Amino acid sequence: AGPTDNVDVSDTTVLEVDTSGGSVTIGGFTGGVQGQILYVVKTTSDAYTLKLENNEGGGSQDIYLSGNADLSIVRNRGGITLYCTGSIWIALDK
Repeated sequence: AGPTDNVDVSDTTVLEVDTSGGSVTIGGFTGGVQGQILYVVKTTSDAYTLKLENNEGGGSQDIYLSGNADLSIVRNRGGITLYCTGSIWIALDK
């Protein structure tokens, strides 16, 4: 469900997201520490979407994506790698 802010990623390297029950939207995280790498992965190949919101501003550790736009992973399995500065997450793609 979503949008979901403040997803706790303390001591997490891989966040597996199962969308078989419906689309999932993530607007930000909590618990990230400087230097942490997080792999966010859609683990199902259904028709639902995993959406990461760019700079959502919900009071959590916001996500900053390439092109300053939201990222949607639709249908196929896939994911993205993020880096935490201690206060925000930055996409490490392209």
